[in-house]
Amino acid sequence: MWILGDDVETVSAQVRQVTYPRSENPDINCDDTAMCFLRWKSGKVATISRMAWRVGATEYGGDFFFTDGMARFRLQYGRAPGQETALYVADTEEGTWRKETVEETDSLLDEFTDFVQAIERGDADTPIPQEHGLRVLKVFEATEESARTGREVTIAW
Repeated sequence: MWILGDDVETVSAQVRQVTYPRSENPDINCDDTAMCFLRWKSGKVATISRMAWRVGATEYGGDFFFTDGMARFRLQYGRAPGQETALYVADTEEGTWRKETVEETDSLLDEFTDFVQAIERGDADTPIPQEHGLRVLKVFEATEESARTGREVTIAW
């Protein structure tokens, strides 16, 4: 939503506990798998997937496909061998990926620091607008409703 805009219009989702079923693991009471399809008012679409595995390599990131290009982002987590935090941009003429430098920061600490400084300055709004946060929560609620009902959910703005 931060990249494509926060005017998401509909959400379709399947969210459940698949990898570690509650019947086998009553102490693990959380959803571990999600597939979501978001449609914006402008017609843009995105899919979001989250899956857990009992064994294997874990990779975090995103793949972005645009009219005139592609990009992918990978996030290192837990310092696993061969993983790195990096952004790759497609070189459409060469058909290869070009690695871009990504400055690693403690993004949660940075966001919290910006929030505190906005309060201290008496800003009218926070660095990430509160309205954006509300829209993110509405998309989460629509995702949960869609998963519960099995139907596409239109978000009322």
